[in-house]
Amino acid sequence: MSKYKDEHRDIYKIAFTYVGTIIGAGFASGQEIMTFFSIYGKYSIFGIICASILFICVGTKMLIIGNRLKVRSFHEFINYVFGKLSTFVNAYMFFAFLVMGCAMLAGAGALFVEHNIPGGFWAGAFIMAIITMITAMFGMDGIITANSFIVPCIIIFNIGVFIYGVLNTHYQYSIDLLPDAKPLEVINSGILYASYNIIMSIGVIVSLGGKIDDRDSLKKGGILGGIIILVLISMLNYCVCINISEVKEMQIPILHIVNKMHPIFSTVYIFVVWSAIFTTCVGTLFSICSIVDKVIDIPWSINVISITGLLLYFSQFGLSLIVKLMYPLLGLIGYILIGLIIILS
Repeated sequence: MSKYKDEHRDIYKIAFTYVGTIIGAGFASGQEIMTFFSIYGKYSIFGIICASILFICVGTKMLIIGNRLKVRSFHEFINYVFGKLSTFVNAYMFFAFLVMGCAMLAGAGALFVEHNIPGGFWAGAFIMAIITMITAMFGMDGIITANSFIVPCIIIFNIGVFIYGVLNTHYQYSIDLLPDAKPLEVINSGILYASYNIIMSIGVIVSLGGKIDDRDSLKKGGILGGIIILVLISMLNYCVCINISEVKEMQIPILHIVNKMHPIFSTVYIFVVWSAIFTTCVGTLFSICSIVDKVIDIPWSINVISITGLLLYFSQFGLSLIVKLMYPLLGLIGYILIGLIIILS
């Protein structure tokens, strides 16, 4: 019985860690869901299905490959998949993680500013940096523990928002398939969403596969994680679609929906967004530190503290332009990665 419980505990930990690396601030705000899916109305289901299939299949394969190679950082996985191109891809991914880490700390600071929380930007960024740093100090164990607590809370909150939407709104899509949109465009949007998120979660996913010995648990955890992502995307997409006429110009569509609910939900929502930023930030910090650990022989704690300080310093600068320039290429690398993983495994 104990072995049975331990196996199931491992499966849930793997699934929640996988989900935690995928869902970020863009997901929690509803902006990503609206941009990639909800604008296509009832046809968004096709994009969601395509994205979910990739999350289930490719994510699971990455876990298995990570286990097979016993990797400790994403650069070993990139070397295996990209071969001669790995030097370029590793360098670009390292830079991308640096920018993402800065963006997450800046997002935490902006969250404090937007909600008039004492201390403003620097308080939000500093608190996020400290908590992220402490978690990363414990390596993959810290990430697994944090996600095992945070992800269920996010799931429960999203279920609450979904139930409210079902009970209080007559379901009617406000937008049909856009006149200039083609079915392939809808499918491509789903693939692009999956490829970007998969490539940005690579540092945690493959390292998780390298840490867990039981391949059966990895497979089941990857599949369960992909299914959870499918359910979460579908629920948020439903909520955004039924309110699309009101939220299509908003940066945080879900906030508009939450504000209709009990005031306590608005307060809880701040925690949900903060948690989503945290899960992305800690995964990003771990990915950066794991590659630095391979290049420079310094204690892990010094590595984590140094990188955290670097990210915190640069979080004060405007990164939006850099991010906009980087995301398309990240999506392209994600496309290539998905294709190569399918071929290699």
